Amino acid sequence: VGNLEHTVDTPHKVIHIQRHKSRLEKVQGMLKYAMKTDVVIIRCLFYCDVNKAMDYSYFSKIFSTMLQDNKKRKPISDMATYLGYWEGRKRTSQNKITDYAANVVLMFKSQALLECPDLFAELERNWCSACQKVERDCDPEIRIQGRVEKLQIAHTLPELQCHQLLLETTQKTLARNIVNYLASYMVYQDLLDDEIYQQLPKWLIKKTGTTSKPKAKKSAIKKS
Repeated sequence: VGNLEHTVDTPHKVIHIQRHKSRLEKVQGMLKYAMKTDVVIIRCLFYCDVNKAMDYSYFSKIFSTMLQDNKKRKPISDMATYLGYWEGRKRTSQNKITDYAANVVLMFKSQALLECPDLFAELERNWCSACQKVERDCDPEIRIQGRVEKLQIAHTLPELQCHQLLLETTQKTLARNIVNYLASYMVYQDLLDDEIYQQLPKWLIKKTGTTSKPKAKKSAIKKS
């Protein structure tokens, strides 16, 4: 498939159809793999209240710190996958972004609810803890207050017009609709020409086992 050019509104914008199709298929595969077990789906906006402008790298570090520090603790240890993107919360009159937020759909194995019935509260605690940790490494004048906002999972798909959804493996039609909607929505980010994506990665994504290669077995060495 070749490239498709817009000839009306943005005559110099080129859409690489094959590249987007390939990415769409990879994201669909990732989501399908995550849904091989019963999952709980939520969506959060992770952001910070800061007393001065803070570089994007700090927001990125907070997000990675939250995941890394809690990877062996529930509910993070029961996370099947996540998929999201960075967005600008505040801009100057010159359209320069001064505050960032991570808009993320998260899927947890349903067993996470047994020990963590309030996933939002746990994530807020983890996010705020990561903010405090990164604050200590920041400019001493910066004060970071973590915030987590509950978001509706989706607006256009009726089943996702909620803050939390338990999806069972028997709900195959719903699972297929969710995969198609979320994958298409996230890959759409590639088409956005917002200045934020000239410097920032467009996606926040956790790879699943679909891309991992089996380890080669070590050959046994016989002793003579």
